[in-house]
Amino acid sequence: SMSAASRGAAAAALAAAALAYLMAARRLRARTLRCRIAPATVERLLFGASTLAGFTYAPCDRETALAAVRRALDLGIRAFDTAPHYGLGLSEARLGEALRLYAGDRPVRIWTKVGRYLLSRAVCDAAIAAGELDREAVEWENMCGHPGCIFPGTDPSLAEVADFSALGAARAHAGSTGRLQLAAPVVLAGQRVHDPDTSGRCDAALGRDGAVAELVRLRTEGHIGEVSIGCWSLEHTRRMLRSCPAGTFGSVMLAGRWNLLDQSGYELLLECQQRGVRVHNASIFASGLLAGGTTYQNKEAPPEILSRAQQWSALAAEYGTTLAAVALHFALLPEVVELVAIGMRSSAEVEQNVALLEKCIDPRLWRDAQSQGLLPPNIALPAVPRE
Repeated sequence: SMSAASRGAAAAALAAAALAYLMAARRLRARTLRCRIAPATVERLLFGASTLAGFTYAPCDRETALAAVRRALDLGIRAFDTAPHYGLGLSEARLGEALRLYAGDRPVRIWTKVGRYLLSRAVCDAAIAAGELDREAVEWENMCGHPGCIFPGTDPSLAEVADFSALGAARAHAGSTGRLQLAAPVVLAGQRVHDPDTSGRCDAALGRDGAVAELVRLRTEGHIGEVSIGCWSLEHTRRMLRSCPAGTFGSVMLAGRWNLLDQSGYELLLECQQRGVRVHNASIFASGLLAGGTTYQNKEAPPEILSRAQQWSALAAEYGTTLAAVALHFALLPEVVELVAIGMRSSAEVEQNVALLEKCIDPRLWRDAQSQGLLPPNIALPAVPRE
């Protein structure tokens, strides 16, 4: 028979093994992206309002812009994203006007951004001449008349200055609230630090007198609901998250890093899942390619990307659905993704996107995609119903 000592040792070994197993299971769970079980509904759509200023050289007139917002509200969309950068205030002004006309008593959440503020061109030129403003801080390429300006409706009398300081954020906030003129139940749900995509911009935003500190102050005083980040760069988004105390950021807008063609945002989604930070997923159609276009990240798509899109297209067809529907549902698959942002420039586009959301995707499609190497292996995919 076993001695008491050896029984004790065996029990201790068993307890240690059980603990190791639990720790390993917990680590695995921490490394697994949880997926949404319930089907996505229209409340998950975030209307990307850059298009109201005629984003990517495609003009959008006032009537079309107002009608698109009206249709979105009628179909149940309750979240909108804009920025001073979009047409130098034109997107914000049109969105504000449309909401005043059509929101009525519907609760609507708006996000806008800081990191750039607007001023008149005359004031800008005078400040440069007086040595009060650095020419380098002016975003000339986003101003009317510059070939790089992708917003055709931009007011030629305005200039834009990149400024990630607290003062710059305060100026941006004052400008945005003036253009949006929101009234309850339409609220400024949050402001995002827009494109902190260089170490200099990050340093400025995170400093003691930086944009983040100002946004935290605005939140504390009840002027905004939350502090957010809006950025293409995974590296700089991660740095922003890790440099601030827990609870600083409520959400992160991640562009082009979690779609059918690019899942490089996986680690960041996991980190947000662990930190309890919600994700607003943007550029889910990879700037057109997944919605029937030929551009990828606003350029012609390279051959390997095209072939991947074709594989997805074939898989969608096999399951009797479309590439665009699969793209939208995939963007919403992780539980941590609260909203998907889609640029919509007309009532017809609003209707198309809402219709895509209403399509059901057979969960077996995701398994097939995984076995074809189109999806990373460590996503906890929704369960496939038993036959």
